[in-house]
Parts: sequence; structure tokens; C-alpha cells
Amino acid sequence: MSEPKRIRLPITGMTCANCAKTVEKSLAGVAGVQDVSVNVATDEAQLVLGEEVPLADLAKRIEQSGYGLGTVTADFAVLGMTCANCVRTVERAIAKLDGVLDVSVNLASERARVTFVPTMVSLPEIKQAVVAAGYEVLREEEEQGGTSTLEEAQAREVARQRRRLTVAVAFSVPVLLLTMPMDLGLMIDFPGRMWLVMLLATPVMLYSAQGFFVGAYKALRNRSPNMDVLIATGSGVAYLYSVISQIWLHGPTHFEAAAVIVTLVLVGKYLEAAARRRASGAVRGLLAMQPQTAKVLVDGEPQERPLSAIKLGDLIVVGAGERIPVDGIVEAGTSAVDESMLTGESIPVAKEPGSTVYGGTVNGARLLRLRATGIGQDTMLGQIVRLVSQAQGSKAPVQRLADRVAGVFVPVVLSLAGLTFLGWLLATGSVDGAIVHAVAVVVVSCPCALGLATPAAITAGTGRGAQMGILIRGGDVLERAGHIDTVVLDKTGTLTEGQPQVVGSWSANGAGEGEILRYAALAESASRHPLAAAVTNAAAARGISVALPEQYEEFAGQGVLARHEGHEVLVGSWALLASRGIAGQPPAQDQHGAAEIYVAVDGQLLGALAVADALRANAPQAVAALKRLGLKVVVLSGDRAAVAEAVGQAIGADRVLA
Repeated sequence: MSEPKRIRLPITGMTCANCAKTVEKSLAGVAGVQDVSVNVATDEAQLVLGEEVPLADLAKRIEQSGYGLGTVTADFAVLGMTCANCVRTVERAIAKLDGVLDVSVNLASERARVTFVPTMVSLPEIKQAVVAAGYEVLREEEEQGGTSTLEEAQAREVARQRRRLTVAVAFSVPVLLLTMPMDLGLMIDFPGRMWLVMLLATPVMLYSAQGFFVGAYKALRNRSPNMDVLIATGSGVAYLYSVISQIWLHGPTHFEAAAVIVTLVLVGKYLEAAARRRASGAVRGLLAMQPQTAKVLVDGEPQERPLSAIKLGDLIVVGAGERIPVDGIVEAGTSAVDESMLTGESIPVAKEPGSTVYGGTVNGARLLRLRATGIGQDTMLGQIVRLVSQAQGSKAPVQRLADRVAGVFVPVVLSLAGLTFLGWLLATGSVDGAIVHAVAVVVVSCPCALGLATPAAITAGTGRGAQMGILIRGGDVLERAGHIDTVVLDKTGTLTEGQPQVVGSWSANGAGEGEILRYAALAESASRHPLAAAVTNAAAARGISVALPEQYEEFAGQGVLARHEGHEVLVGSWALLASRGIAGQPPAQDQHGAAEIYVAVDGQLLGALAVADALRANAPQAVAALKRLGLKVVVLSGDRAAVAEAVGQAIGADRVLA
């Protein structure tokens, strides 16, 4: 009789002794649990198990009692996988560890996502199980380096596959030239020809095919035959039989078959490695938005430090036009920050002391001092990257089906190849013919794409979606997207250009649009604000030449003040003009979503420019295409109802929510 096993489970949600009793009673009812003691002070349950009890059963019983099992979810890179069977091998190696609740391994993104109980198993133990199964994991310091280390590993893998393919092609082509023409009667034989063929085929088998034989050995050692086993068996049998036939039997050989099998599969492996690297490029692109250094205030002086050296609470200085390196709270300074990479809104958001800023966004025209509240993976951008990585690591139902099929595919193929060999041998008595047909069965049954196609599609789809501002929570969601009946579209930056344009003007004292535009462009010519760009672009389009002002002052989120050739020009919101003593009355008409930029010269209101975000030229066609698919289209906007309704009507939306 085996010794009872003792385990500790962290429990969440308990607040009193009655909670502990509830959990105790619930766990005691699980078959196999001999004793249970729950401590509310330590939030732990100690169990004595008389037999093997699935952790999922314990977790379900705890959840049914109204509490939760304390788990940790870790995501890490796994290198060296080549097919769906490798995925199954890694998943089995991790799943058999006590304390692992769930594991999902993605071949395309080369990542494993594991949910485990930290009191029963640790992350280093999980990684060691992967290494013991014959695969490679990144060290902790490499994981903390973001995707750059994984990118380097992927680049090395692409280079390794390229070298193997180059050698294979260099030697396989001469092998084909020396063998195929003889079969076609196009070349006269010469002494030593087949010895030369054997010599040329050997480097292909010893170097280029090395990865297949190593992979096959690991797979067989783990009792999980994979595609490497098929390739190694097919090419290896053809080569070894040919060597024996050439040296001792003096019969027919198949060196060209062995060499070409390896070469053609290596072409696929090289393309596969390159595709995996491209597919994970979306996450690298997101991380590239975050600076790798930050200016930290030390004794009142800014010092540039790597992002890894930044701590929560550090004071960070961000200059004009610089990307903000961390999430933080503004402590000093006012500016406008371009948050379009997060929100899609092109108009910068005014920031002042107490405002929240996000890493990866771009500061405007003024210096900001902020206190770090989120660094690296804890920033808003880091959370987006983590969400995308988790989505890429998830499995769609069709992928789980493909993995199950791949798990039994190789043994079935090897069995069929064995039966083919015996059948031809018994029917013809020819060992050579039997080997040729058995090898053919093995070779044509190498669907390496079986385990890669679905995860590659998920990785590419979720990654490309992230680049375009679409966050997909996982492969199951992506698969269910084929059954949606309603598409909800944001207005700004999605249906509209996201780039403001001057669409009209209003005069306070009879001034023409050209005069209003000339003064507005003069004041805005030194600003980086998108509304300023709209004004200066409109002036340039009308052939109005604009000089840089002699003096310039910007009021974050409000407007600008410029002095030039004795004139004082104030451009911005009505609140700014009113605060500077400008008299007058703003226009009452609705400009259909246009923002009014008021212009005052020498203390007198001159007029206003209407600036709006133009509708994308292809928006109506895109909506029409969605409706042809039978989908309902809804416009969702935080803008005024009249503005959203106008856009919805222009594109033919079924409903507008504003």
C-alpha cells in the first residue's frame, strides 16, 4: 500500500472560521481525501490523500463551495518544437507534474502557458520538465529581456535551417544529375558513378538530416513518435539499404530518394521557421513602441537609465516629442500627449499635474515630470502585449482536434508502412521493391503542416489584429468570430481618417477665410498639435505663405499665442480667448462635429475655423461589404449624437449609439 500523500492548497476568498469549515467540509467529501485541515490565517488547506486525486476535482469542489484555488499562470518560450507531436510531448511532460492545473503549448508562437498551484510545484520545476523532455527554455533573465531574446533564438533557428538546406541542395542536385538521367537513358554510365553518388549523398544524411534523427530519438525516448520519426525512418532506411546494396549486395540503390526526401522536407522546415518568426513579429512591433531607457531625476538632475533599472515611484522626466517610457502620474508640467497608439484618437489629450500617462505614448510640446506607477509588463502597453501573447498561445477547438489526430497519426503511418513492406515482400519476393514502396508510404504521409497551420493562423491573425488595433482574446474567440451577426465600429480613427481637416470658417467682422487662415497658420506653424497641422496644411493648399512667429507660447490643450511684426495673434478654444479678455460671441450653428478654432488679432475676435475628422473614403464600401455578408453594422461613439448620426447615415449603418 502506498504512503499517503500530503499537499498544501492556497485558498482564496476566506474571511472567517466559518469559511474554513465550509472548505473543509467540501474537500472532505472528495473520494480519496483522508484528512483535511484549513487555516484561515494562512489561507491554506492541508490535505492527506490516500489515493491519486485529480487536482481539477479539488479545484472544482473548492469553487462549488464559493471560494477559489490560488493558482499562478506563467507564460514562457519553448524552443526546438517541430510538429504537433512535439507540442503533445511538452504538454504531457508538464501536465504529469503534481500541481499543474492546465497547460497549453503553441507551436507557431513557441510558447507554453501553464496554470499551476505554487505550493505544489514551481516554475523552475516546470521548465526543468520541459528540458528533460528534450526541448529548450529561456532562462529567467532572458525571459525578462522581452521578446528580443526569443527573436534572437528564432533568427538562429532560421539561419540553422538555411545552412542545412544549402548543404542539402548543394549535394542533392549532383546526386539527381548522376542518377535520374541514367533512369531516363540520357547518360552513359561510367566506372565509379554510384560510388560518387554515395559519397555525395552522405553529407546530406550526416549533416542536413541530423536534426531529424536527433528529433526522432527524443520523440521515441518520450514515447511520442512525431514527424521526425517518419522523415528519419523514410530517408534513413533508403540510405542504409542503398549503402548495404552498393557495398555488399551490388544491387539497385536509392541514394537520390534519401537525399531528395531530406532536401524537400528541409525546404518546408526553413519556410516554417521563417513563418514563425514573421508571425511573432506583431508582438515585437508592439514592444518597439516602448523606449528602452528613461531619464530619472536623481538629486534634481536627470540621469538616463535602462528601463530595467527603473523602480516604482521614480521621478521620470519626459522631454517634448519623446515617447513616455512608463505608466505614471504627472507631478509637474502641462502638455498634450498623443495616445493614438492606445485609443486610435489622433487629437492629443491634455495632461496636467494629477493626470495619468501611459508608456509608449508620445509627449507633446512641453516637458513633463511624472512618477512611475507601472513599468515593463505592468504598463498598459505591457498588458496589451500580454493579452496578445496569451491569445497567440491559446488553442482553437479545431487546433485541439488537429493535435489529437497528430498524436495517433505517426504510429498508424508506421504500421501501414510495415504492412506495405510485408505485403510487397510476400507478393514479389523483392526486398528492394518492398523497401521502395514502404518508404513511399512513410514519405508521402509527412503532413508537417497538420500541427502548424492552425496555430500559425491564430498567431498571424491575432498579431496582425493587434497591429491594426483589434485585440483578440484567443483562438477560440477567433474561431467563433465566424458566427457573429453584428459588427460594432468606433467612429474616430476607424470610420474617419483620424486626421483633422479644415472644413469651413466663420467671420466675426467680415474677414475672409483666407485672412483668418493666414493668421491662424502663422500662430500654429510652430506647434506639433494635429489641429495645428490641419490649419497649416489648409493654408499651404490655398497657396498662403506662412512665416514662423517671432515669439510663441503654447497653452496645453487650449491653444497658442504668437507675436509677429507687431501683431499679437491668439488661436485656440473659446475658453482660452475669453480668459485673455477677448470679447464676442461664438457661433451657434452645429458644424457636424467640427471643432472650432477661434482666431483673435490684437485683442479683437477675427473669426473661427471649423476643423473636422473627414470620413474615410472606403468606409461606405467597407460597411456595404459587411452588410452583404449578412452582418448588422452599429456605430458606437463618445462624440455628440448629431455627429455620430451624420457619420452613421453617411456609411449606411443600421444603428448608431452615441
